[in-house]
Amino acid sequence: MASRASLVRTLVYNSRTFNRWDAEPERREVASVIDEMFSLAGARDVWDWELALHYVDQTLKAEQKNTAVDFTDADGQRVIDGLIPFLAARALDYWVVVPLRDSYNRSSIRGNGFSIMSGEREKKVKKLATLAGVPLREMMDRARHTERSRSDGFFERPLLVLPLRHHQDWVKMNANRLALWAISCLRAVHSAGNEPKRKGSLPLGEPFCPGSAEHILLHAKDQSAWGHSPLRFDITAPRNLEWLALKRYRTSYESLLEEFVYLKRGSSPLHNRFLRSLRFLAKAEDAYRRREQYEGLGQALMYLMIALESLLLRDQREIRIKLSTCLSALPTSRCYQRKVVAKATDLAYRWRSDFVHDGNEVFPTYDEDWNDGPELSAFKTLKHVTARLLVDGPKTLARVRAEASTARKSEEDIWFAELKEIWEKRIGLQ
Repeated sequence: MASRASLVRTLVYNSRTFNRWDAEPERREVASVIDEMFSLAGARDVWDWELALHYVDQTLKAEQKNTAVDFTDADGQRVIDGLIPFLAARALDYWVVVPLRDSYNRSSIRGNGFSIMSGEREKKVKKLATLAGVPLREMMDRARHTERSRSDGFFERPLLVLPLRHHQDWVKMNANRLALWAISCLRAVHSAGNEPKRKGSLPLGEPFCPGSAEHILLHAKDQSAWGHSPLRFDITAPRNLEWLALKRYRTSYESLLEEFVYLKRGSSPLHNRFLRSLRFLAKAEDAYRRREQYEGLGQALMYLMIALESLLLRDQREIRIKLSTCLSALPTSRCYQRKVVAKATDLAYRWRSDFVHDGNEVFPTYDEDWNDGPELSAFKTLKHVTARLLVDGPKTLARVRAEASTARKSEEDIWFAELKEIWEKRIGLQ
């Protein structure tokens, strides 16, 4: 392993020459310096690549140093130690405010890392003014600007508010990502609570709100930092949000936000698999909700299978039987008989393949009492067990991280080794 002086010298060379951190030479060793910066207290919460590059460049200019200078360990430590306070001092308090299209809620809900504002327009505007310490008259002007020049129905919807502290450019660049994952997590908690054919399932509701809501509000105290970002995705939140006031659902949502939106424990390839699965589960639910007269379940099943494949498969061999075997054996599927989950997975994957390769739709059938036929039953069962698996994601990742740190293996290796063990037991290799 190269010395700190060598690593910082390479870091400076790359930032000066290529205006980037990951250029050759010694890309892997330079990455260790960046990892060390991330590991420092508070670094991940305020990290901004452009500002970090600017700091390194300005520091070297002030000390009249260049890439030909030999850095000592003390020089390297001083550059790293000064970077985090520099970034932290320039971070701002923000509230990413997302209108929940097609949703409604009678009362406001507040939890750790989020809140949902409901009620009349004036009430929401007043709450936003209080959050950021903005004079009410100024906040009213900002609200009118939002309605006249961006989305005229913005304040007619429930507003999901995500608080964070970061840099202005970072917030603008990542606002849609934060909103997408936050709504996808909301979908997963709702789907996990909606067990098919169970009394007391979470309500859907039928909202109607006038006007458009096609922007995210980037709310901040300073007028120059305040602004909007166009919504760049179509995933919508559940229609009725009253259930989120219940502690068990709110706690699950808080855990998902901490893990997948605020990234409190960092990211990894396995973590990214859960993220992708969250998004495609939400897309499956949306595809099911907006069914047209001559459109079946093909698209919804395709998205649902993508969500499952992302989590459970590492290769593309024997996909259907591996999915049905592994999913039915996981603890989060124990609310059903194993053969029920296995059969639903097997049928759904066959229908998905017919849709993807031949364009053949599968249409839901009903009996004379309007009870679901096998198609909808399979879809709802799989959606429910997939959502339960995702809601359990923070616990799964915490367990796998602990095992990976002691076994010196990657998180993906640990996770897929567990699934491989399930598969080999099924086919009699163990």
